[in-house]
Amino acid sequence: MTRDPITYLPDNAYLPDNVHQLADKWREAVRRVADLERRQAEGREAVWTAEHAYATALRSAAVADGPLPGGESVEDAKADLADITPRIPHARAEQTRLARELVVQLRTDTSRAYVAERVAASLRPALEVYRQVLVDAEETVGRAAAALTPHLSLLGIVEALDTGKPVFRHDVHPVAPSFLHARRGVSDIAQRLAGLSERTRPQQRRVRRVSDGRVMTVTHQMAADMVRDLGTDGVQFMDGWPAERPSHPIPHL
Repeated sequence: MTRDPITYLPDNAYLPDNVHQLADKWREAVRRVADLERRQAEGREAVWTAEHAYATALRSAAVADGPLPGGESVEDAKADLADITPRIPHARAEQTRLARELVVQLRTDTSRAYVAERVAASLRPALEVYRQVLVDAEETVGRAAAALTPHLSLLGIVEALDTGKPVFRHDVHPVAPSFLHARRGVSDIAQRLAGLSERTRPQQRRVRRVSDGRVMTVTHQMAADMVRDLGTDGVQFMDGWPAERPSHPIPHL
């Protein structure tokens, strides 16, 4: 599992202009890691294929008492793999570095508001279309089920003729699909959409104590206490979220 704070990023159209260049660098880093991992997998396969071919040729030569084959193909395949493998951790580290730098910039109030506004503008009309289609579908299914019901009731007549039971009207109702889950999903999306403009407080904060330069991860309450005790100039917030407000002083007993 990746430790990167970003595993997916929308198009630059959803991002503020000041992060476009960094976002492109991160996407390129992701592609580089994926390419190296693909080449590594192909290299391992090439080594296995070369070793298998060499072993087969060696066995055939031994049985026929012929000249032994060289192992150049195996060595070449191993050399190619050895060239690729050590590059991967460095490429991953660069991807992680860019991801952390990017997410810090995106967490600022200005960037976060920009992204939220673009997301809402994109999601809102699509949600309304889906909501209306869902209403229409439920009404259509309901009308069809109501029209089917009287025909299903006639089934009881034929069954009674076969079984010898008394002939009577037997109401059978079609099992229509439930739209309850879909309606709840629309409601949930609408609530999340309505709350895009409100920021939630992170539980953990990455801070730097100016007095000694120490960087640490603390709870948001501890971060607020540090601001209270050290002042706004004594604590730097390194994670991109807005700084915590100082907590209330501890009352003297």
